[in-house]
Amino acid sequence: MAEKNIFPSIAVAICVPIAFALFRRNSWFRFVTTPEFIATRESLIEKYRRTEKIVNLVSPAAAFGLTGLILYLTAHPLMKLFNSAVQPDPDDLFFARYTGPAVLMPALFWAMLLSFVIVLSLCYVVLGRRVVRDLMLLSDSRLGFQTGRVLSFLALSILIITGMGTWMMVDCWIRLKPDRIEVNRFLTLGTRSWPLSDVQRLVAVHSFKAPSGNVIYRPSAKIVMKDGTVISTEQVLHLAYFRRGEYDRMPVFESERQLSARRAEIVLEMLETISESADVAIEIEDPYPAE
Repeated sequence: MAEKNIFPSIAVAICVPIAFALFRRNSWFRFVTTPEFIATRESLIEKYRRTEKIVNLVSPAAAFGLTGLILYLTAHPLMKLFNSAVQPDPDDLFFARYTGPAVLMPALFWAMLLSFVIVLSLCYVVLGRRVVRDLMLLSDSRLGFQTGRVLSFLALSILIITGMGTWMMVDCWIRLKPDRIEVNRFLTLGTRSWPLSDVQRLVAVHSFKAPSGNVIYRPSAKIVMKDGTVISTEQVLHLAYFRRGEYDRMPVFESERQLSARRAEIVLEMLETISESADVAIEIEDPYPAE
């Protein structure tokens, strides 16, 4: 049995306390206690004890529900916009781009931010500005930093990072043309191109071991060029591809076995097309054959 990858959990356990400590130490984020607040803190706690419990219970539930609703309403239009951003050329023999579920991660963050703004606005309307301000003061005093400033900073950071990530995913693709291969990799700027005569090896990958230790059965093509560059379809060949003049979309609800079979078919066709032009034999890489 493959070992479970615990590094993300460890990273979260380390980074969250560090982030809280940094927010408390930074003068712009740090909550500064005033004599007026110290004098009224206990009375505010007693006054809003019941209200605070209700808000702490209802607000997260409302934000969670709104996030799901916003994501549901915007996911399809966003995927449509994403798919229309980069299109195959008329002379492409094969074109594939990343269309996996990760493209919805920016939409998820944006939906969370929007739901927070809506819930906070509703609190202002229902409870009143004074009550919300007092509740935020009590919360800030417990956390040690000003929640509004922290959330504004995180919102801006998330918008910038997810916006850049979305653009890089949109611009991640592979094109096979009659005489060359063009690639635009994730986290890179610009397109690279190689003539088919520069192909050194063609490998059909059937299985591999992920960094977590799990064996993954996801067929992909690996193309090794004479300059040592390795081109892989692992990132881009996901739910949709374009070959010989038409789109073929893999149904999302097919079983993993069916999807693997479809991917294997696409990989083989692509490699055979390159093999004919480059006069290079196709190798099979399957270190963990399925039983």
